[in-house]
Amino acid sequence: MSTLQNAILDPEFGTDRVTIEGKRHYPIGGRPLASVTSILSGVQPLSATMRLRQWNLDNPGELERAGTRGTWIHNAAERYLLG
Repeated sequence: MSTLQNAILDPEFGTDRVTIEGKRHYPIGGRPLASVTSILSGVQPLSATMRLRQWNLDNPGELERAGTRGTWIHNAAERYLLG
């Protein structure tokens, strides 16, 4: 079984997320590891953040729809990885 499968299935790895300094983390192998979203938001340039904010203002309701699609993709990937 892969480490990812263990992280998802094994309570020892923990799947309860925690917030550290405003960023989402997951306890994996006894250590808090930053979420992919937290990592990406930390490395994108300020200009990208500003464009995303403007896009959100220009497209009311689309952020929620994008979140729904992202959740679906995440769940599909997890199901695929778990077989």
